[in-house]
Amino acid sequence: MRGALSYSSSGFLLLLLICLLVMPAGAQGNGDEPLVIMTPGQYVLDYDRTAGGQHGIVISSSDVLLDGNGCQVTGTSMSDSVGIVVNGPQQNVTIRNLSVQSWGIGIQYQSVSSGLLSGVTAVNCTENGFLLDRCREISIEGCQALRNGYPGIAVNESTGCRLTGTRALQNGDVGIYLLNTTGTRVDHCTVSDNRMNGIFLEQSSRTTIDRCQAAWNRYPGIAISGGTQNLITQNLLYGNHMAAVYLDRTGRTLVQNNAAGGSPTGLSIVNCTDRVVTGGNRWMTDQQEMVTGTGSTSSVPALGPSLDTQYALVALDRAAGATVRTGYRVDVEDGRQIALHIAGTGGPVVVMEAGTGDSTLTWSQVQQAVGEFTTAVSVDRAGMGWSDPTTGPVNATADVSDLHIALHNAGLPTPYLLVGEERGATMLRLFAHRYPAEVAGLVLIEPEVENEFIGDAEYSGVRHQQITEMVQSLEVEEGEADNGYLARNPGLIPVDPRLSLQDQQTCRALLASRPVSIQVSIDEWMRTDRIFTAVQSELKGAHLSPSIPVRVLLSSDPTLHAEGSGPVSDGSRKFLDLQRGLAGSSADGRVMVVENTTHSLQLDRPDLVTAMVRQLVDQYGSTSI
Repeated sequence: MRGALSYSSSGFLLLLLICLLVMPAGAQGNGDEPLVIMTPGQYVLDYDRTAGGQHGIVISSSDVLLDGNGCQVTGTSMSDSVGIVVNGPQQNVTIRNLSVQSWGIGIQYQSVSSGLLSGVTAVNCTENGFLLDRCREISIEGCQALRNGYPGIAVNESTGCRLTGTRALQNGDVGIYLLNTTGTRVDHCTVSDNRMNGIFLEQSSRTTIDRCQAAWNRYPGIAISGGTQNLITQNLLYGNHMAAVYLDRTGRTLVQNNAAGGSPTGLSIVNCTDRVVTGGNRWMTDQQEMVTGTGSTSSVPALGPSLDTQYALVALDRAAGATVRTGYRVDVEDGRQIALHIAGTGGPVVVMEAGTGDSTLTWSQVQQAVGEFTTAVSVDRAGMGWSDPTTGPVNATADVSDLHIALHNAGLPTPYLLVGEERGATMLRLFAHRYPAEVAGLVLIEPEVENEFIGDAEYSGVRHQQITEMVQSLEVEEGEADNGYLARNPGLIPVDPRLSLQDQQTCRALLASRPVSIQVSIDEWMRTDRIFTAVQSELKGAHLSPSIPVRVLLSSDPTLHAEGSGPVSDGSRKFLDLQRGLAGSSADGRVMVVENTTHSLQLDRPDLVTAMVRQLVDQYGSTSI
């Protein structure tokens, strides 16, 4: 028997059929009629739901907890449709652990008092991702609003609401929009790459915006128009257009202990006839503060931005032209988040993994080109780039689990065309071994092979010596990052000259402001043998599914397979044979040796790697019709 939701109340579990869930006949699966919850209780969604009607799920009861169980509720982008709507007046309604995509509005609370949205992603909705309308004391915690057409999160005429640990990224309007609200708190949120403001308050009062990050929005990072008694404190703002903070016709507002750079103006105060108080801010901008047609402004003593915030800001400011690649930080396990950087649209989705100790910046050129014909996603492993570190040592098998969870939590549809370099290629082979039905193909660039050290002491010795030298160099760099030397002198940070000038500066800013990424890079190099052992244990000699097309790209210089110069050992030649053998496991496997290249072919020949990806994308399209 196939159910739609499971239900528990008073300590026992029931399967909802007709008595508690109003459903038309035949609509248990993917019908156009909504699922309707009319009775208090705890509900668990037990399968992905696609609906072509006006609503996906309707909640018309108080005291409801809807656990999405990691499922998706998908619409058809129909105007005025809502993925999940809570019709008031209701109270104590919680929705958690699901994603809604391709609706008019993702989730709407209408006249609801007390409630929680937790671990919910709203993506690709034509209007708002989340809409709270005339609500009271609703919390949005650890949620995401991604690539929605209107404000990612809109709170209208509501009181006492809170947004915390939530991200609003690449929305077609404002990231977070508050209209006629009172007593709202926005803290630890990230608003990036939105088409208008990061956070915009209109006629809203007694709002606190605390410890948020607003970067590369096309209007000011934080803007307030009208309202009174608002507090903006301890925020990091970078690369926003016009100004980091913009105040218009508002008063009794405190702007304190913020840090901002990369904008024409730090704080712009326009037509504010009531008092604006500032203090402790660090405006690393062309113009610190601009005051126009304003009455009373004053400064107060303040602590100033935190040391960590200042380091990040200094690195970004001095690395002129750097890009804050906040991307999509997606929840995985243990409260951690993995950073995904996404370009383009279409399918299959191309997923890119970097080599040992590298971030997604190594894929920047290829990703931009691939994004012109399909969706291109580059991924920072745990602790690398902008991803949170794991609580234990680096682990390739755990990285595969993180990747799988992150891709699904980001709402990226299968199948995936996997593209990996060196260690990243090994990791993606594991992914294809675990989830063959989710893989459209593999492009392996200079792939590491788990048994490459077996049977040749000379080759193994060369490799281990060079790994030791790499670790020693990184340990010096890590110490300079920890004591702030790199933040003060980012121009001294060595970067790959094959990166674009902007990516070189971004790499410097990353290494100066996130020493943890250097430590994780050290761990990846030091644990090379253990990583290979774990991979070998899981694969146990298994080959990839023969139905998955495989392309292996190798450098023409065999000395590079020993990580440096010197005589080419028999072990190095055996390693080349192992690499070529990866293609032989597929019924559609090919090897290409590329002249005048290094390990990182995606940097040497981004055009060739892009063409290889394009070939497999086109091949998938022709065979999937």
